[in-house]
Amino acid sequence: MSKNFHIIDTENNFTTEIKNSKKFPYLGLATNNNKILWDDRIKIIQFKDPEVKRICVENWGGHIFEGEITKLEASQVIGLDNAFRNNTNIEYFEELQYFTNLTYLQVRDTSTNMTQTANAKGCFQGCTNLKKIIIPNHSFQYIQYAFYNCINLESDLNFNKITTNNPSGYRFAPFKFCKKIKKIIMPSFTVYATSNIQWYEDCFLLEYLDMSGLNWANFTSNVTNMFKGCNSLTTIIGGFKNLKTGGFNLSMCPLDYESITTIINNFAIPNSTQTFKVSSYTYNLLTSDDLLLATSKNWNITH
Repeated sequence: MSKNFHIIDTENNFTTEIKNSKKFPYLGLATNNNKILWDDRIKIIQFKDPEVKRICVENWGGHIFEGEITKLEASQVIGLDNAFRNNTNIEYFEELQYFTNLTYLQVRDTSTNMTQTANAKGCFQGCTNLKKIIIPNHSFQYIQYAFYNCINLESDLNFNKITTNNPSGYRFAPFKFCKKIKKIIMPSFTVYATSNIQWYEDCFLLEYLDMSGLNWANFTSNVTNMFKGCNSLTTIIGGFKNLKTGGFNLSMCPLDYESITTIINNFAIPNSTQTFKVSSYTYNLLTSDDLLLATSKNWNITH
């Protein structure tokens, strides 16, 4: 049975009525005689981009304040699906940080409510004018093609506090063609075999990549295009822990000395000699001892 609730804001001295509470996710708020005391989660989200606000209100808002969406309403959303995909008008979405239970940055199948590996589509795929975004700090399960072809995205993507129980959801090309992004911090998970990883392809301005949370122990595929076009990549933190399969081509990346020596130190010892290709610039930074260490681990560093 539906009830009407009243929000009481003692600080600003106003009351607003909520009708048809079946649509209102009030669970967890302090209530007394159908009165809800003001809570930070009921604050209206102030959007910088009017197109982003319109989409959010139409899809997930309006239950508390007409024409608005609150932090509480945003926190109930687990998937954005096609709401923003291929929208070339949106530019700013820093307010995504309030979508604190968002699990999918990949479009779900409407019949199963699950994401599909085949023909995967990203939630921001094709948003070619998107410039700024702040992702929430929690666990994402699927980000395949999430920011694919966001050619004007400039925001750092920080997944530092995020873990995943579904590494397959990070396959393919979540950042491909993000030509202006400069910094990506990856989440913590074990990378499994796939022949189609193109995570950073054509990220022309990518300078800093933190891979310290990734474990490559179970990775068995040959990947040559992951870093294609990464002409500005100088820093890789914690690179390729426990890697025992070669075929990586970083010949376009002017990696600094600390990055390449960390990669060599992180190599596991494979059963047969593996090859890891770097740029001539990076190769010339290596000492004979560095190359000897790689050889002792059954790795051949080429350029």
